[in-house]
Amino acid sequence: MLRLFLEKQDATDAPTVQTITASTGSILIFCVGVDLIWGKTFRVANMLPSVVIAMAAAFFM
Repeated sequence: MLRLFLEKQDATDAPTVQTITASTGSILIFCVGVDLIWGKTFRVANMLPSVVIAMAAAFFM
């Protein structure tokens, strides 16, 4: 999916899309790590739509 967004963006806009989706993914991975250490503090499965929202927001920026 990311490839489709990158093809429609200019070369100057591509790092913005990658940065936004990478930071969102990093936050989700951090939440999984916190769940492994301290138990069920975050519901990571409920946060998965944030990746799609981040890609859409980056696409329209």
